[in-house]
Amino acid sequence: MIEGLSTRATYLINKPEGVDVDFKAQLQGLSSEDLVAFANSPTGGAILIGVSEEVMPDGSQRGNVTGCLIGDGEKLSILNKASQCIPAIDIEI
Repeated sequence: MIEGLSTRATYLINKPEGVDVDFKAQLQGLSSEDLVAFANSPTGGAILIGVSEEVMPDGSQRGNVTGCLIGDGEKLSILNKASQCIPAIDIEI
């Protein structure tokens, strides 16, 4: 387990990107379309910001924690993107 990360976050980081997990290295890479795609998925999903995609030597994918600034302003930006969707999307940060 990566120090300081929850069991769920560690599980998601070790999965390849797909229908239930997406990696964004920076907040600027997150779009309203990303939020809509997961909202329309029957199982939902998680978008991990501050995590980039890493391809392993065997060709498999996993997340690589790169980190990024996530303060009140950044959280507000994410909530604004969700509220601008029609209908507005209820998200958990």
